[in-house]
Amino acid sequence: MIFTISVIIFASFIFMNLLPIYSNHTAVRNAVNDGLDKSNLRAITNIGLLRNMRVQMLMDDADDLTDWGNLVKVQREKNLVTVNFNYQRAVPLFENISLPVKFDDSIQRPVE
Repeated sequence: MIFTISVIIFASFIFMNLLPIYSNHTAVRNAVNDGLDKSNLRAITNIGLLRNMRVQMLMDDADDLTDWGNLVKVQREKNLVTVNFNYQRAVPLFENISLPVKFDDSIQRPVE
């Protein structure tokens, strides 16, 4: 009984530490989606597209991508724009123990 309660408490502790990281990643993903949706993909430059995404990240308080210029990559093909964002966060659990969380995500939009 005590073991079961200890496992539930430990799992809850891990969940409570991971929840802000995953909600922040959702805010980053939404910022990338909004930046792509609000931009004319045929006319805007990669830097302009990143600027539109960064504005939305600041409004959503998505602070995971502090070095967003290097972590977010925009690739263009003839009729497709792909935004890749790959980064890693370390969630501190105890004094010298942390849990690494890696995000590897991409979003594609057709150029119209």
